[in-house]
Amino acid sequence: MAPPRIQGGPKIPVSTKIADTIESQVRQAETAQGGGAIAVPGTVIADTIRREVDEFALRGGKRLKADDVRKLAAAVADKLVGRLDQLASAGEAKVAQTIMKYNLLQLSSPDEVAALAKSAFGDAQYAIATAGYSDPKLSEAANYTARMTPYFDNIGKMLRELAYSSSPTATGGSIDALTTVAAQSQNKPILYQTAAGYLPYIVIDSFPEAVDRQKFIEAPKFFYATGDAYSKGMAIGSNNLNWSGGGDVAVKDFFNQLVEGHPVVVVRDGRGPEWNDKKMRPDNSSDWMAEQIGSFLAGKPLDERLFTKEKGALSLPGQTGAYQPGDFLKFMEANRSFFEKKVRIVDLPTPDHARGAADDTVQHLKREIAGVRFFGQSHVNLDLGAQVVSNAQKFIIPVPAFQGRAPVDNTGKQIVDYQGKPRTGEGFVWYNAIDKAAQFVPTDGTGVIIMNEITEEIGKKIQAKIAELTGVPGGDPSKLKAPDLEKLMNYVINDLGQKDCYDSSNTFIDSKMHAMETSKTGVPRFGLHRRDDRDICQVVFVRGTGEFAGPAFTPQQFDDGAIILRQGEKMRLIQPDVFFRTYSQVNGEPLTRTDVPDQTPRGLA
Repeated sequence: MAPPRIQGGPKIPVSTKIADTIESQVRQAETAQGGGAIAVPGTVIADTIRREVDEFALRGGKRLKADDVRKLAAAVADKLVGRLDQLASAGEAKVAQTIMKYNLLQLSSPDEVAALAKSAFGDAQYAIATAGYSDPKLSEAANYTARMTPYFDNIGKMLRELAYSSSPTATGGSIDALTTVAAQSQNKPILYQTAAGYLPYIVIDSFPEAVDRQKFIEAPKFFYATGDAYSKGMAIGSNNLNWSGGGDVAVKDFFNQLVEGHPVVVVRDGRGPEWNDKKMRPDNSSDWMAEQIGSFLAGKPLDERLFTKEKGALSLPGQTGAYQPGDFLKFMEANRSFFEKKVRIVDLPTPDHARGAADDTVQHLKREIAGVRFFGQSHVNLDLGAQVVSNAQKFIIPVPAFQGRAPVDNTGKQIVDYQGKPRTGEGFVWYNAIDKAAQFVPTDGTGVIIMNEITEEIGKKIQAKIAELTGVPGGDPSKLKAPDLEKLMNYVINDLGQKDCYDSSNTFIDSKMHAMETSKTGVPRFGLHRRDDRDICQVVFVRGTGEFAGPAFTPQQFDDGAIILRQGEKMRLIQPDVFFRTYSQVNGEPLTRTDVPDQTPRGLA
């Protein structure tokens, strides 16, 4: 058996010899306790070993010694095989097989999942638990997959340090399937929890094709004896809830997140509660709760039917004894600050609203979890901005075709374009210290590097450096290779101090810029250029500090106010000092601070 795959958390090497020793003991216990009727897959054994080793490390262990290996083997064997004979004798062999096939471990208490989630999620700052539809018919009626897929996709692009928590009952169309696809497609860690009563509903053949079956099997999964423990475990194993649709069970998940003090995003599709008279519950419980919160804050009556129905009535957190009329209102009053500050209701009636809903969601999580003022492109209105034109001199370097590198930054994160789509192909990567973001230009002959605010004197130095690197008088950028471009960018950024360098395309230069008459090089798209004076942009000023995610999704940071500029369909942040040096009024007059209107982005305090 190969050494267990490490998924995260403390890392202590596990040799093949140690892994084989542990597997041998598991097989012996399997025969003795399970009668050989149910075999434990090797991948399950390996993953369980990994978890036990991580637990050992969390307790302060540094290296596995012989005695540690014996104890580890006993613990693994006990967890995997200890209940097999009991399950088989109780006629639950099918459930037992599900437990083994899908790599599930039982937890006796929700509190146990805290350390397991920490190990699985690593450094993820945002651990989203999801709640919503499990019934494919209800999700289809809500256009669920079409709305939620781009919504989760946009969240994943803006929150890099992200993890998910869901249930392994990932039937197509369900919230669990959507969460699984989101985690896998975004390459984010995911941890699954469920209750024993839901185990028969884990049917991998019912999963959507987009789910990678092997990744699903290998992911950490836990189950509890009761649904109440499962709901509490979901709250303990996360730090926020994303709730979209679902029935009364989702309301219970919401209450448990409230008890933990976690922020909640309630996704409203606008169809209303969809009250089910037969089951005496809302079939669209996120809209139901949004309606209750709105009524409470407006001083209107609340719907108490979930708590007063004869069968399956919900209990409020901390409720003792029978529910009394008015208890729901008292509960809301006691937790008013939570409903006013910790809950954000976002609207997602159609797929076209996915970006705006994601902006609202990330704004809420950034503020409540990280303490960061964040806003997205949907939070500002550039129609109310001032009209300006660029007057900056920029030095353009056409990047020739040569073998480049993958579009990832130095931490391994994917670089995206202005629409948030992953950059593809090979290229050249560098870091823009002004916007605090990685830049990528393709090395196929279609891209350029733009260096902002370049004087004629600096331009001559850049051109001389290219001449030195290529051995061609006057400089010939078509002769640049990857090592040359690396040296050139190091020279421009570090020696000349020109840090504001970003990528663009030949098409953009040809349509939006023209070469300076005083410094033409004779080479297309090379040398000092200026923007077309007819290219009018709109701008507003945002005060304070924070982050902005425009079409590129990757947040740009600002410490002392920010200019938000729209050029055509593109929107970006410009640092104020750079903006006032490089832009002017449409009539050519210099800009002052009073020429640019202030704007407080929606939702930003």
